[in-house]
Amino acid sequence: MSGTSMACPVVAGVLALMMSHAPYQDASYYLAKLQETAADVDADNPGYEGKLGAGMADAAAAVAAVSAGAAFCPCDAVDVDVVLKPDNYPDEVSWKLLPASGHCETGLLPIVSPTYTAALTEVTTSTAGALCRGASYTLRLEDAYGDGICCTTGSGYYRVEVDGAVLASGGTYADEEEATFTVPMMPNP
Repeated sequence: MSGTSMACPVVAGVLALMMSHAPYQDASYYLAKLQETAADVDADNPGYEGKLGAGMADAAAAVAAVSAGAAFCPCDAVDVDVVLKPDNYPDEVSWKLLPASGHCETGLLPIVSPTYTAALTEVTTSTAGALCRGASYTLRLEDAYGDGICCTTGSGYYRVEVDGAVLASGGTYADEEEATFTVPMMPNP
């Protein structure tokens, strides 16, 4: 197999490798880095100068470009539970669990909320091996109407649990709230 039929899976593989080393960027970032690091092939293809796109993907150069400053490494990974009980308007609430910058990651973030449909019903979102011991994270909650999940239209709440310990909790906010927490180095006894 050769030509564009082979180029597509190769480029897709290079992009996946780039994303594994710097997982929290948007698509335009990866495409720009891929194009910046592509090897020029015009000299090897007389008569096709300027017609072969950005060139040939260079996996090593592309990964090096996105890895500059990125912190991605193995860690002591732990499970996380995000527990949320919405108010009477469950479809207004959403959240994202994001890493704080500059520390190691498992590659499983961000974690995003499910779509809530049942008012005043507690829902637990569990993700195995998502967080690293000793690392900090931010839970970013949003309410589309701007009245939070407690207490004007029902007594909703949220909490983040690791090893059975509550690391962040709340519910009284307006349109958004951020709760930053650090996962303990040792499990909860």
